Amino acid sequence: MIDRKRDLSDTEPKVLRRTPLGSIAGKGRTLGDLVTSVVEEQDWECLK
Repeated sequence: MIDRKRDLSDTEPKVLRRTPLGSIAGKGRTLGDLVTSVVEEQDWECLK
């Protein structure tokens, strides 16, 4: 008898992980504050 659960696991898509190109790896910089927002809460459209 065929175990269908086992057969389905073979057809599940495999997750491909993205990696940065070697030329840009480690070159990112944080230019602002990560604790507070750049825009005031009064200007957020989602709160209106």
